[in-house]
Amino acid sequence: MKSSKFLVTILAAMISSFEGIHAQQFNMSPSPFDGKMTIGLKVNKPFFKKSEYGDNYSGSSGVYKVYGYFPLKNNWQINAAVPLVVSKTGDYNETGLGNLYVEIQKALNSTRRTWLAFGIFIPMVGSDNYLRQSMGALADPYRFVQYMQGVSISSTFGYNLTDKPGPIFGADLGPDLFIPTYQDGDVELLLHYGVKGGYQFNAVAAWAELNGTMIVTEEGDLSDKWINQVNFGTQYIKGTFRPGIFYGIYLNKDLREGISGLLGVNLQVVLN
Repeated sequence: MKSSKFLVTILAAMISSFEGIHAQQFNMSPSPFDGKMTIGLKVNKPFFKKSEYGDNYSGSSGVYKVYGYFPLKNNWQINAAVPLVVSKTGDYNETGLGNLYVEIQKALNSTRRTWLAFGIFIPMVGSDNYLRQSMGALADPYRFVQYMQGVSISSTFGYNLTDKPGPIFGADLGPDLFIPTYQDGDVELLLHYGVKGGYQFNAVAAWAELNGTMIVTEEGDLSDKWINQVNFGTQYIKGTFRPGIFYGIYLNKDLREGISGLLGVNLQVVLN
């Protein structure tokens, strides 16, 4: 297979930015185990290291994602997310929507600890939204296809263990198929993964996540195909309003040279 422009486009967008009791999760998919409808707002804010270019982004630049989990009968659930990308630098402002996401999820056993999900990213990003694509990919690297110009089809198999109080463990894995909507673009196969571990107390949970995405069809060394990230944080888990906060660090050396970290705030409301 010829070397595609897909990874080059993403990394160029990222690097050029330096230049010019629901299951607890930060980036991983939710687990449909308690049957409660939930809506929320997740804010991802990257911190650029002081440089000739990186410090030009405004303090409000980042991703503001409204999401919802909607349980159905027989252990089915619909999940949806609408991301707003704020990308302001100098005299340029590309605030607008990322690609919309809709997912159908099914618990595979009576404990609801294992599940399977299928989803689609509906394109809202155009070819003239370069800064929006760049900021979205930087602030939300686990699902950067949500900010690329194209349609993506995703599937995920996951396992989640959460005892109250007790240990937290989870893992998910699945492929994504990216279909570009721009001329001469290549269809790409990706693989996303996530692993988490922590502990849930009576009212607070604390855990860490390791997650990333591999562009399977991209040529080059294996290490060049991955975009990886580790997150640490905590969330209040009782009552209707459940706020959380986390901090993420890129594991890719080139990205760490431009970004010191990612601050995330998760404001979650459990409705029933």
